[in-house]
Amino acid sequence: MGRITNSVLQQLKDGKMDFIDAEDGFEKPIDGTEFLNFFYSTPYDPVDPLEGLLKGPMLVRAYIAVFIGLSATYNEATNTITPRTSRGMAAKNSMYHVTPGSIAHIASQVYYSLLVNTDFSKSAVVEIRQIYDTVYAVFEGKEPVMQEYAKELLQWWDNIIFPVSVTSMTVKGGSIARLEKCLKLMKENRADAA
Repeated sequence: MGRITNSVLQQLKDGKMDFIDAEDGFEKPIDGTEFLNFFYSTPYDPVDPLEGLLKGPMLVRAYIAVFIGLSATYNEATNTITPRTSRGMAAKNSMYHVTPGSIAHIASQVYYSLLVNTDFSKSAVVEIRQIYDTVYAVFEGKEPVMQEYAKELLQWWDNIIFPVSVTSMTVKGGSIARLEKCLKLMKENRADAA
């Protein structure tokens, strides 16, 4: 990721760097409060706001617990997972890559587990949905910097969660194979319609 200029950094530090929120038209300062602390692997850095974003160890551990299984553990120092003794949910469901939706799901689940008041109220549902949408939006960024970061981030997650590449392994009838077949049919139908 590229570094920002000293003048932009000073504006960030002074709280004068603003952007226009397209939804309501109001200016909002850019600072380190957009994402929760557990989203980061390092403290928020105004020079490089993407540094460590969505790489927090709590997110990684939760992802492993939900998708890989409790028999696998995460070594934060080496960014590795110990061998599994049984197949996790990911393998049982032919999931061989981390997806933006799965990261957003885990972030919202960790957020919910950290709530002081764990009553599942309407306001909690709204907050959890906002967390999901915010995390998912990181992967849908239109700016080249965000697109590059999203690609690097998914690769980082894949290297940790699925360190042995299975892209060459085709699972007959697996979810990816079915999705590819569906997309191919859609593309053919569009070509026939044109």
